[in-house]
Amino acid sequence: MMKNVFLAAAALVFSATAANAEVIAQFTSNIEERQPVDALEVITFDKEGLENIIFFTDIRNEEGKTIYHVWKNGENEIYKHKFNIGGARWRVWSSVAKLRFTPEDTISVEVVDDTGNILYSDSVEVK
Repeated sequence: MMKNVFLAAAALVFSATAANAEVIAQFTSNIEERQPVDALEVITFDKEGLENIIFFTDIRNEEGKTIYHVWKNGENEIYKHKFNIGGARWRVWSSVAKLRFTPEDTISVEVVDDTGNILYSDSVEVK
């Protein structure tokens, strides 16, 4: 079932760049067996439940390169995580604590290569 959630969401978030990178990415509440368990469209701010917000990326055709997850709250960069891509298809994820945000914030993540090109970006609102 997890695979079906990811594949259904993948059809909505596929991106290809001039550099021939193929990126499938999404916000999720958890990772199991190197796959996201769901696709988050809104983050509900409550005291219970979700503690971390995870951004998952499945990237292809970037072997040997470096990519970054650049997390932002609005326009402000709050976290940057570096990944070295070790294969033709590579799955990576990073996370931030939900407590870094407040209701009405907009969380975004840019997948950026080592030359600064944005390969993919997505955002989600906190309610």
